[in-house]
Amino acid sequence: MSDKVTVLFVSVGNICRSPIAEAVFRDMVSKDGYSDEFEIDSAGLTSYHEGDNVESRTLSTLEKYGLTYEKKARKIKDEDYAYFDHILTMDEESVCRLKNMARSLKVPPTKIKLLGSFDPEGVTKIRDPIRHVAISICAPIADWNVGCSPEPRCIQVLAEHNMTSDHITRQITESDYLEFDYIFGMDDYNIEDLKAGAPKPSKAKILLLGEYDFNKPNVIPDPYFERDIHGFRSVFDQIYRSCKNFYEREIKVKS
Repeated sequence: MSDKVTVLFVSVGNICRSPIAEAVFRDMVSKDGYSDEFEIDSAGLTSYHEGDNVESRTLSTLEKYGLTYEKKARKIKDEDYAYFDHILTMDEESVCRLKNMARSLKVPPTKIKLLGSFDPEGVTKIRDPIRHVAISICAPIADWNVGCSPEPRCIQVLAEHNMTSDHITRQITESDYLEFDYIFGMDDYNIEDLKAGAPKPSKAKILLLGEYDFNKPNVIPDPYFERDIHGFRSVFDQIYRSCKNFYEREIKVKS
């Protein structure tokens, strides 16, 4: 264990937000003369960009403020959860993922916090600048897994409840907004992206599915990045409660 105060900044890919946070915080500590008392690093939730240079616009933004960054993107490691005193991330979905992983590793999840929770202006979510721009131009929801079958852990959890799925992944289309009465997203990013891609006029109501889970947080976290199946089971339970309440309150009562 390090004698220094250890701080890890985490974003999705470790090419935009977390490198900026690392560079800014390192500069603040250095200017106050405390560099020797801190160990500061950053990482990504995913391995999408592992080994890549950070985004060029990240570098140009840092240069504007006289800062530099030369490290390569990396994914957070299991040992990071125990090693770092503070793990600061950018949005509630990331907090959920990180805390779930910490619990599976028997690490106290209390060290994981929203970086934006320290913003005196109250802007707790630090948006992904790449994701927001790319999706608003190209499509409402990304096409990373188009044509794929559901994740094996998803199929396993469905089987535990005597359910099956032969669904093949597809990307949402403009006609979906005109054909469906309801379109559900799982987190705030989904809702923003769906609304940004909606044609005018649009028939569909765009809603957060978790809003119908009245006793739990309304964000349904993505369990993909967890190593085991427990996150999928938790997500199934949350989705089941939400769908049941939606059906009973919005559909069944009106039929």
